[in-house]
Amino acid sequence: MQKPWTDEERKFLEVNHNALDNNLLSKALGRTEMATAMAISRLGLQRSSLVIARMKADKTWKGGVAASRTRFHKVHPEARALYSRYYREHNPERAYANNVIGHLVRDGVLPKLPTGMNQHHDNYSKPKEVRVLNTRDHWEADKKRRRRDARVPTACIKNSD
Repeated sequence: MQKPWTDEERKFLEVNHNALDNNLLSKALGRTEMATAMAISRLGLQRSSLVIARMKADKTWKGGVAASRTRFHKVHPEARALYSRYYREHNPERAYANNVIGHLVRDGVLPKLPTGMNQHHDNYSKPKEVRVLNTRDHWEADKKRRRRDARVPTACIKNSD
């Protein structure tokens, strides 16, 4: 079932459709790229010819999808700032937990992991409790968590009192 677009999401699209490609917009909003593209179309938003020319001139631009998010953000630092701010505002507990781990790695309490390994939070309310997973297992664990969170609305959780 389709989730209706909120006024806040529409406003976000209006403000950022020229700065971000559909891939980043969809990730920031938690929507699919197709849903984001259709919403932009329904709102009558069009990217300026200057923005389209800039994207085509960008070596990392692949028809609306950046070849690498890192390279895209190096070329478009304003997009990274917008996405980071939106993410922190909409996922405060997750952002805090990731920030705690970043500080622990920086301070040498936790080791820096090699490429292909990730630290996974099973419970964001316990930010120092992480397990190390390879990238594929990390994606699977996140997928299971998202499914679990979607199945159990907070209104259905019974108090243990």
